[in-house]
Amino acid sequence: MQPLFVGTLLRLNERNNMFDQLKSFRSDESGAVTVDWVVLTAAVCGLAIASFAAIQQGSKSVGSNVNEYLVDKDVKELAGIDS
Repeated sequence: MQPLFVGTLLRLNERNNMFDQLKSFRSDESGAVTVDWVVLTAAVCGLAIASFAAIQQGSKSVGSNVNEYLVDKDVKELAGIDS
């Protein structure tokens, strides 16, 4: 059986080792870069969705105008053929 003070020293050593690991974990910044990239990617995706919504609305309007123009015209008129 170990003397009492040896067991106490072993527990203190384990406790200091645990605090060293916690300090190391707290000072590690490798996850911060991942968080930055996730936020940046989410912002880019949000802007892309907003852009596509604006483009979709504009393209529907242009498509409707082209449709109205073509429906009212004759093929010969569009080709510039005078007969």
